[in-house]
Amino acid sequence: MTTTIFDSRTLVSSESFEKVVRYVAREHYVHPRDARRIVEQALAFTQLCAENRGRRLAAPEDVSLGHWALILHTEVYAELCARLGGFLHYEPVSLGQQNADEVQETAALMRRAGLPVDEDLWNPEGSSFRDAGDCG
Repeated sequence: MTTTIFDSRTLVSSESFEKVVRYVAREHYVHPRDARRIVEQALAFTQLCAENRGRRLAAPEDVSLGHWALILHTEVYAELCARLGGFLHYEPVSLGQQNADEVQETAALMRRAGLPVDEDLWNPEGSSFRDAGDCG
């Protein structure tokens, strides 16, 4: 039996992915390697939002930064939403105001959906490379 692993990078073009990665690295002062991880998780989170429209989901701070970067790149976000079945609305929460239980419930839902979860980024204490969203 072959197991298919979800690759969030297939949701947008490689050019779009790299554009958002560069933005996250530059604007949030993270290493490009970590910016890639953030954007990959933001794409997987957005996929989960598309599969659970109307359900309250929450991302940790670092993933939220990547999700917001996707939304700010309107052409990239339009491409992503089109691929996921239509526009996805988003109501942000302030950084540092994410509900830890909701974040962990969202990570568990991602695992059950077969989406990748970068455990370091979804850690309730925050990721190891930074000092530590909600959609529906």
